[in-house]
Amino acid sequence: MGTDHGDLVGAGEDRISGLPDHLLHRILLGHPDLSTFDAARTSVLSRQWRRVWADLPDLSFSYSGEPGSYARTHDRIDTALDAYSAPAAKCLRISVPLSWTCRVPVNRVASWLRFASRRLAGELRLSLRFGKRKNEEEELVIPLCERATAIRFMDLGCTLRFRLPPVVGAFAALATLGIRDASLDGRELDDILSSRCPRLKELVLEGIILPDGDAAVAAPELQTLFLTIGPFDQRGTLIAAAPKLKDVYCYNNDYGYDPSRHRFVEAGKHLRRLAIKASDAALMRQFNAVDELVLDVYLPKGVQPYERFLGDTSMFPKCKVLNVSLRLEQHALEPTMIRLLRKCAGIRKLAVCHRNYGNIVLLQEGYSCKSLRCPCDSPDNHIAEDIVMDCLEEVEIENNRRREDDTLELVNLLCKCSMIFEKKLSIIISKVSGSEYLCEKIRSIHPPSNKVVITIQP
Repeated sequence: MGTDHGDLVGAGEDRISGLPDHLLHRILLGHPDLSTFDAARTSVLSRQWRRVWADLPDLSFSYSGEPGSYARTHDRIDTALDAYSAPAAKCLRISVPLSWTCRVPVNRVASWLRFASRRLAGELRLSLRFGKRKNEEEELVIPLCERATAIRFMDLGCTLRFRLPPVVGAFAALATLGIRDASLDGRELDDILSSRCPRLKELVLEGIILPDGDAAVAAPELQTLFLTIGPFDQRGTLIAAAPKLKDVYCYNNDYGYDPSRHRFVEAGKHLRRLAIKASDAALMRQFNAVDELVLDVYLPKGVQPYERFLGDTSMFPKCKVLNVSLRLEQHALEPTMIRLLRKCAGIRKLAVCHRNYGNIVLLQEGYSCKSLRCPCDSPDNHIAEDIVMDCLEEVEIENNRRREDDTLELVNLLCKCSMIFEKKLSIIISKVSGSEYLCEKIRSIHPPSNKVVITIQP
């Protein structure tokens, strides 16, 4: 006679059921990779554990596998949400593989959102791909989630609609809203942000499509804006009205910031942080002062890209910290850094990170640009004696093992300029582990002195 599953569960001495629920919750929540599916499987361990998982504050569903198993997984999510017994969940995360073979029916997601609308008092994160036939655009209606503090819709590939009752109802607790890879109605977005999210402080818009061509971001409490400029309708506009704005992160996929279509109105002129590409100079000019300017400098080979760089960097806001990420294809490092230092004379700290451009290793000592008459090869652009750096005290250089000559060239430039700097300069070079060649070269460039202190970190 065989032993069934129920006999196995009840067999032996149960040493777990006597533990208090709060301790069982800590055990189930203590492992970062433990999903709600895994927590539900612990029901076989103890009679008491058969329902403990259904009272957890965090619900996390992520899965992968063969395409044939996806429908069963959707059923398991529905079953788990139906069995959930706690009054409110602090977190609901559902993540599926980003694959065109794994698509979630919109009616499934709608039921998960209804659960969030009724039971969630915390973070909602959906990362999934919708199922739609060719030439068929699916819409997902977002219900009111009055107690949600953060909502993130990632990689949906559908149209989000905010069809809320007029006047009544708001996302009263919402502080963070993030949307990536979705279509939005600009008028609905404007209504949600301006009148339905009174506590919104962070907004993330990445890869969104605006079929009607217009969108307005009117958020009186907004402090942080992440914006990826994508293929908006060329006739449309994106207007941001945020008087308390402090941090702006603006990236683009070769479309670029267009001041005639992307405008900041009712925004302060002093930012805490501005992260942009060097080509988005028009956005820099929207602000008078920035505590930290994060600049992505990408220069493809050729004369025209470097000439555009010189034009884009003709004027900078006043900043205390300049954080530069460099990707130079066959252009000289020294004149590029001289240009940036000259335009940011008041900085107190400089951070530089060298990035690879494909498999190209750039710049050897004494390197000359291969583009005929490129400004980066002009002797006038290598003159650093007129740089005025009255405030610079600290420089951080992130070494790139494939670009160590760049690191040496930058250290050499800073040591030469230090003779005209007003303050003692501290240069910290990180990621130098195992490179005796680089260490010896750095020591030979500048021996210990009371003007410059160089610290090498592994």
